[in-house]
Amino acid sequence: MYGKGNLENVTIKGRGIIDSGHQQWQLPTKGLLSNIIFEDGRNIQIEGITCIGAGNFQLKIQSKSDSSLFHIKNVKLIGWNNNTDGIHVSDMDWKDHPIVGNGKRIRLKVEDCFIRANDDAILLCDGVAYSEMKNCVIWYDGGGASFCLSWGGHNKVDSCLVSHCYVIHKEGKNPVFRANHAGEVILQNIRFENIYIEGDAYTLIGLRILHHRYDPDPGLGSIRNITFRNIFLEGKATQNFIEGFDADHQIMDITFYNLNINGKQIRNESNMDLKLNPFVGDVKFIGQ
Repeated sequence: MYGKGNLENVTIKGRGIIDSGHQQWQLPTKGLLSNIIFEDGRNIQIEGITCIGAGNFQLKIQSKSDSSLFHIKNVKLIGWNNNTDGIHVSDMDWKDHPIVGNGKRIRLKVEDCFIRANDDAILLCDGVAYSEMKNCVIWYDGGGASFCLSWGGHNKVDSCLVSHCYVIHKEGKNPVFRANHAGEVILQNIRFENIYIEGDAYTLIGLRILHHRYDPDPGLGSIRNITFRNIFLEGKATQNFIEGFDADHQIMDITFYNLNINGKQIRNESNMDLKLNPFVGDVKFIGQ
């Protein structure tokens, strides 16, 4: 389902199935093969439907308009090909050399969804000013992160809340919570609350500021004020890291409230094998 050009006040709703199983996988840089895609949507609601078999990104939504709202509720996404990101609302066009051009003050609300993905299950804070995700279940096949905070993003990020979500299956070495932040903006005021992850994770936390090919901004930003509250990992995680870029582009003010890994409450970095580089500051662990 392809929304070409500028579209406003669109609702896709019902109990039907969008079956994209005829699509053969290809790299997104060669073209998007999605269940649903909007080039430039404003005030989009998707509710109740099931989407299966996308060639790459499953839901890909962009908006050139300011203050756009995207509401995704009770949607089932089932993708197994490579690059099958689940919900991808990004600040940039997806091309080999991305073009920044989305509107400001974009709002994303995701609730009561099931997402099976073989890349980032959901992309948050990539130029999205206000995002909320709650009561969702993730089945994650290893190609990306369960919760991806950013690949880049040019527009301001003010808040993000992810709560009462379950990761019921996780493969691979990519983090559950990840940021590969190459954008110029500050990622800030982000909360993860009441998150449950089954099995081992290898990497639970993986936050970085770095340059990479998927963001065109010449400069870099920073990350600050992230809270992880009531996070329960059933198994082990032995390769955790937080890495700022330099003295001007740091990761600051990370707080863990009641973080539990493999049946133990984590009280310091060494308890969870968390590696910090010199450009990280004010990491706190607080018990129940």
